[in-house]
Amino acid sequence: MSKNKKNQEEKEVFEKTFGELLNEDRNKEVLISNPEDTLDEALFGAEENKPLTEEEREAAAGKYVPPSIGDEQWEQFSSRTPLPPINREEEARAVSIGLQEIRKMKEYMLYIHRHMTNEFMRIYATYPLLFSKNFEESFEKAHKEIVAVMEDIEHLIAGDIDQVEAVKTDYKLYQIFSEKRLSLLYDLLEHYNKKK
Repeated sequence: MSKNKKNQEEKEVFEKTFGELLNEDRNKEVLISNPEDTLDEALFGAEENKPLTEEEREAAAGKYVPPSIGDEQWEQFSSRTPLPPINREEEARAVSIGLQEIRKMKEYMLYIHRHMTNEFMRIYATYPLLFSKNFEESFEKAHKEIVAVMEDIEHLIAGDIDQVEAVKTDYKLYQIFSEKRLSLLYDLLEHYNKKK
C-alpha cells in the first residue's frame, strides 16, 4: 500500500513539474532568427558585428594594459639579453664537474667532522665530559640543513629544476632557476677552462 501511495505522489510531482509542457498547444510560434542574418548577428546581434574604425580600435587598445606591464620581475626579465644556449658536450662536462665537486664537498665535510671529533676526544678531557652530546646534536642538525642545500644544488646542476624545493613551492621560479643553472654551467666551464 505504501508503494502505491509513493507512486501516486511521484505522478503528482511529475504532473506539477512537467504538466504544462505536456498540455501546451504544440502549434505555438517558435522564434527563429532571420535566415538572412549571419551566425554572428544571430548570436551576438547586429551591433556587436559592426566593424570598428581605426580610431575606435586604438581607443579600445589604449585602455587595455597587459598584466605584465608594471611587474618589476617581468620588466627585468624582458630587458636583459638571454644567455646563449650551451651545447650538449659542454653541458655534460659542466654537469659532471659540478656533481663531482658537490660529492667531494660532502665527503670532505664528513671527513673533517670525524677528524675533528677524534682529535677533540684524544686531546681534550673536557670534550667527552662536557661538549660531545651538544656538539653532535648541533652538528647533526646543521649537517641535515647543509645536505638539503647540496641536494637542491645537485638538482639544479643536473637540470632537475622541478625537484628544487623552492620550485616545488612556487613553480613561477622555474624560469629563474633555469637561467641560474645556465649561468652556473657557464661559470663552471670558464673556471675550469682557465685552469688548463
